[in-house]
Amino acid sequence: MDIVYFKKVFEYDHWANEKVLAALEAMPVPPEEAMKKISHILMAKSVWLTRLTTIGFTPELNKTLTISECRKLNGELKAIFDGYFAGLPEEKLSVKIAYKNLKGEGYESFLSDILTQLMTHGPYHRGQIASLIKKAGGTPPSTDYIGFVREQENEKVDKS
Repeated sequence: MDIVYFKKVFEYDHWANEKVLAALEAMPVPPEEAMKKISHILMAKSVWLTRLTTIGFTPELNKTLTISECRKLNGELKAIFDGYFAGLPEEKLSVKIAYKNLKGEGYESFLSDILTQLMTHGPYHRGQIASLIKKAGGTPPSTDYIGFVREQENEKVDKS
């Protein structure tokens, strides 16, 4: 794995979150549990951001955001992580990062493992959200990674 890989999967994560937010926005009343889960995805990403950078987010992990607040935070996180990856040397991926969990317990993990955690956390909850949307009569979005890749390839062709 390299920086280019992680940058791409972070772009995917942003894209997938936007798809979920669009699906929730299309509903007359989005399921409360779905809003809690998309908020949690973004807040958890913010928690990890504070562990990796000097940016002082103080997220409330269990706070339920509005769709507008989620969109804003999703955009902010994308911009910050884009900058983070732009200045990240490749060799830092194999460095252990010291941090504390939410209980205050200290841990050390390789940066590549932390970034992988960030990328596997969102899809897990987006699957739950898709089920909640469907159960509430909405249309769940397709957020498969391959859909993102295909969309990116189509955009390149369209720009040619």
